[in-house]
Amino acid sequence: MNRLEVLDLLVVVAVYDNRDVTAPAEVAKWTEASKRGRWEVRSACEAVHEFFAMPHDPRERRRWLEPSHVAFILKAKRSGPPPVAELRSVASGPPASAEARARAMASFRVASGAQEVDTEAPSVTAQIVSKLDPIGTHQGDPVRGFAGAMRRRTTPTGDRP
Repeated sequence: MNRLEVLDLLVVVAVYDNRDVTAPAEVAKWTEASKRGRWEVRSACEAVHEFFAMPHDPRERRRWLEPSHVAFILKAKRSGPPPVAELRSVASGPPASAEARARAMASFRVASGAQEVDTEAPSVTAQIVSKLDPIGTHQGDPVRGFAGAMRRRTTPTGDRP
């Protein structure tokens, strides 16, 4: 920004906080900051408006706008999300197999309630208990069946160790 653009920016700032825009030190400070930050007058004015539009506690005095506040707002706007081309260039792993996708979709359907859970199929716990208690002495109560098999110290085939 040149000196005239800095003066235009300071007029916008003065509307909010009544500062003296003709003070040479003030103009020099803002000119130097705008050169170092490579500000454009339009984006700098938007940053000033944004600063004064931010909510603040009415019991406290409003902070005095400094060039660092404008630089911070401009930097935050510049460092937005990366361009789409940059995101697409990131290497990713190989695509999932058809079986893995089918399993994932089935679990999503069950979790969302779109598909009923097969209640007729035996649970994993019931399958383990049936192996530990092949004669079914504790049918219907998998915990007792498992505990009974552990007390008897039998193998899944029913043989004693």
